[in-house]
Amino acid sequence: MRPQTHTFDFYKDNTGWYIDFPAFIEQGLGTKGDLAMVSGADTMLDYLSDGQPRVMLTFSNMEPAVARFHLRMIHHNQWGATYATSVAEVPFVWLCNVTKVVFGGAHPREIYVQ
Repeated sequence: MRPQTHTFDFYKDNTGWYIDFPAFIEQGLGTKGDLAMVSGADTMLDYLSDGQPRVMLTFSNMEPAVARFHLRMIHHNQWGATYATSVAEVPFVWLCNVTKVVFGGAHPREIYVQ
C-alpha cells in the first residue's frame, strides 16, 4: 500500500459519532448510518475529543514524528478490521469498510492518528 495521509472531521450528535464524509454519500456508496463510529471507534473519539462534539484528526499509514494514537490490525474479515491500540483506555477499535474507501481499497495494517 502506498503511503497515505487523510484528514477528516468527526462529529457527535444525539445518536453517536460519525465521520464527516459527504462524498461517500454523494457518490452513492452508502448512508449516514454507514459512517457511524462504533465498536471502540466511538470510545476512541470520546478519548481524543476532550469532551467536544467535533474533532479533526489526521490518519496515516506511515509513522509520523508524533502520533496521538496508533492502531495495529489484529483481525480482518469481509465487514471490517479490528485494531489493537496504543492507549490502555481504548484497547480495541473496529473500523468498517469505509476505511477501505478512504485508503484506496484496503485496510492498512497500521494507522497512526495525529
